[in-house]
Amino acid sequence: MSLAHDHRMDPRPDPSTDGSVDAGSFARGGEAETIARLTAVIAEQAHAFEAQALAFARSQSIFKRASAAARLGLWECDLSDQSLTWSDGVYDLFDIPRDETLDREAMLDLYTPESLSLLEVLRAKAIEKLTGFTLDAKIVSLQGRRRWIRITATV
Repeated sequence: MSLAHDHRMDPRPDPSTDGSVDAGSFARGGEAETIARLTAVIAEQAHAFEAQALAFARSQSIFKRASAAARLGLWECDLSDQSLTWSDGVYDLFDIPRDETLDREAMLDLYTPESLSLLEVLRAKAIEKLTGFTLDAKIVSLQGRRRWIRITATV
């Protein structure tokens, strides 16, 4: 039985030599073709990534327009620091300028006392049990508009 080994595809030095590899033998051994092939693969992957980024941006744009048309707002509260992230729709519901820095405590002041009390109870239970809740809450926006909002939350 004999074994053949193609050194052109193997970047390891030839064991029959002293272990050193010079640039000339590197290029002559087929590594240049390997590098070219890998460069083409990387370029192809970069192109696929760019196409996915464009598709994602289009999806975000469609979702944003649909949310606005449906008057939906999406929000997130990071439980580690209570920071809020809101979509434009939530800013609009609360009549808050979209460039305003959000402070959870200040936003809670916009809930009526009854709604705030219920929100705090449901939120605490959801966090404790890692579940969610739905609540119809009454708020008074920064412009003084009284509104009912439906909160659907998951932890």
